Amino acid sequence: MFKLTVLCVCVGTIYGYPPFALNIPNGKIVPNPCPGYEGSSWTLVGHRFPDRPQFLREQGILKKKLVAQGLNTMDMSISLLNVFGEAYKNASLSWLGVCQEDSDGDGLTNGQELGDPNCQFTPRTPGTATPIASIGTPIGHPGICDNSQSDMPNCIAPMSEICPRAPPVASLPVV
Repeated sequence: MFKLTVLCVCVGTIYGYPPFALNIPNGKIVPNPCPGYEGSSWTLVGHRFPDRPQFLREQGILKKKLVAQGLNTMDMSISLLNVFGEAYKNASLSWLGVCQEDSDGDGLTNGQELGDPNCQFTPRTPGTATPIASIGTPIGHPGICDNSQSDMPNCIAPMSEICPRAPPVASLPVV
């Protein structure tokens, strides 16, 4: 009986973590705008790091720094959010709350960048396995200004401050 109880608690805890990528349009296929990463996706759209391994590595580094300074690590994930992640969090994790905003200041709404310019996307219902049809094709990242647009006076999240300085090893030319 005890083993069954523990298993139920663990399953409930794992299931309770919200899959944020499924609650925004095209959340798993947002293009990575960083030079050298063309064709790859930024799977952690609301964070400053494109994928889970990089996020976990940076989270560990930040935690060590905070512990060394005697600071609380409870809210450390907040500093790992990008401008879109902050807006999404402040909108109570509501897609409709951020769809018409331009989180990164590049002149495109979050909805335009994620392929839902009319804000018609409906997040999946928790507990269902029904796949979500995407509204349209994502054309940008809502938390990073794409340098391909020449005039972005309101950009608050330039690629130069977010993208890594060097492309991934696989993209480097062999000498």
